[in-house]
Amino acid sequence: MSIFVQVVDSTHSNDTLGVQILKARGIFVDPNWYWIGVGALLGYIMLFNVLFVLFLDWLGREYLLCSKGSVQTLENISCLALT
Repeated sequence: MSIFVQVVDSTHSNDTLGVQILKARGIFVDPNWYWIGVGALLGYIMLFNVLFVLFLDWLGREYLLCSKGSVQTLENISCLALT
């Protein structure tokens, strides 16, 4: 007998199979958790980007952002210098 047959019995509920499995495992199935996850993801993106900029500033070095093909001479001004 399969583990899904033991955990999920479709005769007692109109929920989808995925929701029944999540409920059987004790995981939250409220739709608001989707937006909480999206908010947490955006928060971490902002946090790590700010920390990256602060650590680059803390290092005190000058960084040059260029593509590989654009660096051909020292007089190239198309690069962005971060100080």
